[in-house]
Amino acid sequence: MTQIGESVAVGADAPAEDPKPGKLKVKVVGKCTGDGLEGAEVTAFNDGNQIKKTTDASGIADIGEVSAGDHVVKVKMHFKDADYFLIIVHYPRITWSKKAIVEAVGSATVPEGGEVELVIELKVYRLVTPIVYKRKQIDPFGADQYGHWWTELGGGESYGWWPSRGVGIIDTIFGIPGALNGVPHFPSGTPTSDPHDSDPADQQFSPVIDDCRTDDDLKDLIRTCARGYSGNWSWFFELGNHCHTFQKKTISEVRARGFKDV
Repeated sequence: MTQIGESVAVGADAPAEDPKPGKLKVKVVGKCTGDGLEGAEVTAFNDGNQIKKTTDASGIADIGEVSAGDHVVKVKMHFKDADYFLIIVHYPRITWSKKAIVEAVGSATVPEGGEVELVIELKVYRLVTPIVYKRKQIDPFGADQYGHWWTELGGGESYGWWPSRGVGIIDTIFGIPGALNGVPHFPSGTPTSDPHDSDPADQQFSPVIDDCRTDDDLKDLIRTCARGYSGNWSWFFELGNHCHTFQKKTISEVRARGFKDV
């Protein structure tokens, strides 16, 4: 019974409970393979704060508890082994160095008391180690006066452009028929192996790519280019059709992101 002087609350609401937090995990994977990427920097934005984590060997960054609602996540990864250069001028070589860094943004809605795994795909930079572009530069006073540029695919397979016979100054300037790998004039050359195959060179570099093509895909492009190449062999201060122009053609066919000295 209500006593005189007592008041009664009519229709009053119970105090509202704070929303329960949820949990967020981020998985960073390669775009081509779906494999987890270790070492990616992950930043999740939560109520004006930033939560920073690094992905583990399986590509997971456990962000932990976050408020329920929408969250933006940024990912950054540096593929240090694939830092590369762009070729501005081939001869004499002038390059521009670049970092193999990829960034991406994703978002996730985390429910109260729930757990969400957000998957973010990254393109992956990689060095194509089986393919090596080799360059012996001109050395007028050395054993190999003309130098040579050639492209190796590994396993004894390589391609370069040669004169079809020995040359003098007149032939060099005005040209003679050319021959892939110097066949048959140079006995050490074969249809699939340059006479300099496996030799050391003044410059050696491999392509860096950031797409889903395989090593074999790139090798096939070079093979097709080499076997379809034709014309004379001549050289006059980079003019003409010679081992430099041949190698530059094989480089353009690959359409690499860049290159790395090896």
